Amino acid sequence: MLFSSLVFLWIFLPAVFLANVSGVWALCRDDIYYTVDAPRGVLVEQSADGYHARWQGEGEGSLLMLRDSFGVALAPFVTACYGESFVLHGSAVTVDVLDAQLDTLPDQVILEVTERFAENLLSQARVLLAWLEAHPQ
Repeated sequence: MLFSSLVFLWIFLPAVFLANVSGVWALCRDDIYYTVDAPRGVLVEQSADGYHARWQGEGEGSLLMLRDSFGVALAPFVTACYGESFVLHGSAVTVDVLDAQLDTLPDQVILEVTERFAENLLSQARVLLAWLEAHPQ
């Protein structure tokens, strides 16, 4: 244990010293936060678990957005382009939930899935297709 601690210090301390000398240590320890100056939708209603949310924007038409956790950051900006939006976590999507939450078919559907959850894409698309088939226009 002592040997591994010494080896760690032997490697780590020179690296920290070089980072300080070269001025890159600030890149390693400072968090960087970005803000986006863009129109945002207004969150009108949200379920207690955060899986269902209704948004209102300045645009026209309606949106259904199925999302994963990344969609939380996208929703305010995407929903700004539509009059009304319903945003639903992909793990909560069923035909029954869509029937209960939406009176009419949306004008646009966004299915947002990050790469690490790509295996969920097909099952979510199947639920959407089953819901659409149950509501022919």
